[in-house]
Amino acid sequence: MFRSKLESELREADIAASYRIFQWSGGNSVRDRARAAEELSHQLASDPDNANSIVIAHSHGGNVAFLAISKLGNRGANFHLITLATPFVRVFPARHAGSFEFIGAMSFFVTLGFGLSLLHSHVPEPWNRALGLLGPSDWLADPRAFSLTPHVLSVLLFWPPLAVVSYLLAHLFLNPSPRLSQLVEQTEARASRFSKIAKLEQLAGQMKAWAWRPFNISKLANYDSTSPLAPNLLVIRGIDDEAALMLVSGSIGTAISRIAVRLLSSPKVLLFLVLCHIFRFPVHTHIADWFDQYIMQAGYFVLMSLLCVFLLTPGLFNSAFGTEFLIGAARCEIAHDSTPDSTRARIITLKTPDQQPRVQNSALSASSMHHGIYNYPSCGREIVKWIAESVR
Repeated sequence: MFRSKLESELREADIAASYRIFQWSGGNSVRDRARAAEELSHQLASDPDNANSIVIAHSHGGNVAFLAISKLGNRGANFHLITLATPFVRVFPARHAGSFEFIGAMSFFVTLGFGLSLLHSHVPEPWNRALGLLGPSDWLADPRAFSLTPHVLSVLLFWPPLAVVSYLLAHLFLNPSPRLSQLVEQTEARASRFSKIAKLEQLAGQMKAWAWRPFNISKLANYDSTSPLAPNLLVIRGIDDEAALMLVSGSIGTAISRIAVRLLSSPKVLLFLVLCHIFRFPVHTHIADWFDQYIMQAGYFVLMSLLCVFLLTPGLFNSAFGTEFLIGAARCEIAHDSTPDSTRARIITLKTPDQQPRVQNSALSASSMHHGIYNYPSCGREIVKWIAESVR
């Protein structure tokens, strides 16, 4: 439907054009977009130097096209790019985020505290109550309903390694610093003095690659839209178009990420949790059981749940711009805009149609929201107008 309308508008303006369709996976992945850009770049490189090549791209296809044209070097300035409802994404990695180191330490001590709470039945008063308070709240279940008396030796042997694993998992999930690669290189060098193990070397390589993951993502995602070699650009966006949801999601994720880092990286949070445990021990003996169970314990349970939500939510929101941002990319700051930084761009915002165009079948109806800007009556007219003014 969109192509037929565009062809009709071009004929009316007496503009002759030939068409070539480039199909890619459309996957929500930085690597998928980089692979598609490499393929598109090879196709565009085959165009004659004197050709007026115009690329029309929708949604993340605009980022693919920008990446592809940026790979053409000096020839990039000869191309023209039209983007439809594209969320332009740039990634700014940080070398080190010390605040995330504190989150890993917090996960270590919380896990270790839970293990110590299992020993409360093996120590005398009043230490048994103090150790019991280190464990999970009994707000969800009556502690008298079950009895857990693990062997002391099993707890002492099992829980410290588990706490170390929780610390490593937090580092794996957040990826706080590339200094991990330096530690891996030192460990690998020491181990190689004794023997060479292929699997150990492979694991070391994977860990080093993971440590530099934010920088690798940035290298795959970014392109220069402000240089003299950038393409002549027409950005078409609509009010509440299909890119709006991605941009809103990214804005929410960025805001939550900053709040989460500010909260979780503060020693005051850990101090507050410790004080909650300390004061609950003398206070809960002087207050009603219902107040302790349904107010104090419930509040502590909600607080711990919010900490987990703050830790996971930023990655979930940022994954709208690529699945790579879900884990291991906490050091990536994502800039997302409906328009890129460019000195050769015309920005056009289309008014929402008064009447939604009728679709012929249910398949088109299901995709009408995903490709909504195609159906704007003025979309084709604006493209032809820009071609007549800027290309011919």
